[in-house]
Amino acid sequence: MSNQRALEQISETVGQIANLLERYKVKFWAATFKETHEKLERAITNGWEHDISTAIRTMRSWYGGMGSFNDLIISNLNRDEIAEQEETSANKKLQDLSSKLYSELEAVG
Repeated sequence: MSNQRALEQISETVGQIANLLERYKVKFWAATFKETHEKLERAITNGWEHDISTAIRTMRSWYGGMGSFNDLIISNLNRDEIAEQEETSANKKLQDLSSKLYSELEAVG
């Protein structure tokens, strides 16, 4: 697998996304990111290459197809707990973190 620092950076980004989604009560994706973050942290700490590879594959799968993470928009219309005036900045932050994670995943091969 890739170097330790790259994996730690991926884990950090996943944690940031989980926190953002939890803040606005985006339940499914918040839980998905939180669970993946916890599993990835454990795998990195213990050097579990198989679990690291599985987590990387899983995260890559979030970026394809209809209804994927790539399609997510934080909105009170989706019953997320966000004020309308916050939607633009929250979604900009989400898009920035999503792009960062995608780039990090691509860099680890």
